Amino acid sequence: MSATTLTQSPSTSTLAPFTFPSSNSIQKEETPITLEEHEKPLNWPTRKKGLTLAILGSYTFLSAFGSTIMAPGLTKMAIFTFHFTSETTGAFLVSIYLLAYAIGPLLLAPLSELYGRRPVLNGSLLFFTVFSIACALAKTTTQMATFRFLSGLGGSAPLAIGYASGTEIYVPAQRRTSGAILALGPLLGPVLGPVVGGFVTYRVQDWRWLFWTLSIVSSVVCLSGIPFLPETYEPAILAAKIRRMHTSSSEGQVSVRNHLLHSFTTPLRLLFTSPIVFLLALYQAIIYGQLYLFFVIFPSTFEQTYHERIDIASLNYLAFGIGFLIGLVCLSIMIKVAWARAKRSLPANVDPEPEVWLICLLPAAIILPIGLFLFGWSAHNHWHWTLPALSSFLFALSLLQIYMSSTLYLAQAFPPQTSASAQASLMLFRSLLGFASPLFGVKMFEGLGVGWGCSVLGFVAVCVGVPGSFGLWRWGRWLRERGEKREKREGHVRMVSEKDGVVENVVELVMRGEQRA
Repeated sequence: MSATTLTQSPSTSTLAPFTFPSSNSIQKEETPITLEEHEKPLNWPTRKKGLTLAILGSYTFLSAFGSTIMAPGLTKMAIFTFHFTSETTGAFLVSIYLLAYAIGPLLLAPLSELYGRRPVLNGSLLFFTVFSIACALAKTTTQMATFRFLSGLGGSAPLAIGYASGTEIYVPAQRRTSGAILALGPLLGPVLGPVVGGFVTYRVQDWRWLFWTLSIVSSVVCLSGIPFLPETYEPAILAAKIRRMHTSSSEGQVSVRNHLLHSFTTPLRLLFTSPIVFLLALYQAIIYGQLYLFFVIFPSTFEQTYHERIDIASLNYLAFGIGFLIGLVCLSIMIKVAWARAKRSLPANVDPEPEVWLICLLPAAIILPIGLFLFGWSAHNHWHWTLPALSSFLFALSLLQIYMSSTLYLAQAFPPQTSASAQASLMLFRSLLGFASPLFGVKMFEGLGVGWGCSVLGFVAVCVGVPGSFGLWRWGRWLRERGEKREKREGHVRMVSEKDGVVENVVELVMRGEQRA
């Protein structure tokens, strides 16, 4: 469609939050209200897009950075402040952050579709900063767990909404680079968190400075990002324009309660009715849980097996970071080649099928368990420390390619009005398993040892990843088409009607106004 359009109505009222004309007012339209070409996010100048992407990337990095920065300080917390003796309690304080990751998107994703991406992202970042400060002041285990959960709620917004915002400012051919930048934050953040945390714990000898450091970084991101982050959601931009022109109608006002109720269930519905979403969510959940389990067992492996100091042991996390960076380069090259090859046989105005984004999924699904097996048995047999580091590199390289391929594929396989909810489905499932993995994983490694413990993880990754990756590559298009037919048949996109009062999706309202104009 050439323009996002809404019609002008004679009556005016305040938008709360998006106010669109009812079906009657659309029929009585006088003047169509459209966004100019330069107002659309896809047509923004390159500099503005770059600034927006940089801010979104800093938000996602900060959230993931906060998830693991406390890991090296758990021993000092247990001994000097909270006086717990169970390793499971320490793992719980780390992983409860991820439980908030699972819950937050169910509310924040639909809120961003009502109020726009900008206010939800900025408000959540402030919320995250406040409770990061509260963590530094916590005096009991209960307070720490509560504040960690609340800071995780604030931190969940960039991960749930950031990808949707990134796809709203770049055309599909450019999303390879933008998606890579946004994916680096959630992957590099958990890696650099323990590195910084290890040095702070060793040099300062006070675990509270882990959270003071996080709060300082978060405050800097707030000051540099909040004033400059523009709105990327086109219906929100249009609604703001209508508000400025005072032309909105009180008729057909979108019900916040009903919209939230409908949107709250959308990620759950997609998770259990779409084979694509379920499979990708399951696979991401498995590897995400394995990643956070690594962060719990990693320090003890190098401190106890290789007798390294905590600050030196934390440097081994950099193997993950190097793996992520090289994996990103490989992914970018392979997708670029696959995209160009698929594009040759298509008209200039037609993009390749979304399955082109899955080019790296199967190779990565094979490499990832190799890294798990190598880490487990090299540490079990006390082989040279470079072998566990190398296996961490292989694990990270393949994890990034799986994570990026599945996330970008999902963004292309679903329409914009459900993209944020589809991403929330992935985040819900992977965060729940990420929360649970350190809790049962610590006991598993205590019982089986690092060798067989990593082997169990490797076998699970093989059984799910290899057949699932091949299945999506081979039958992904058929599954997408089947899902689209089911959506049309079941009528999940609701329309505003004076007869039944059902709430219309914001995007569909805008499209309907354009068609009638």
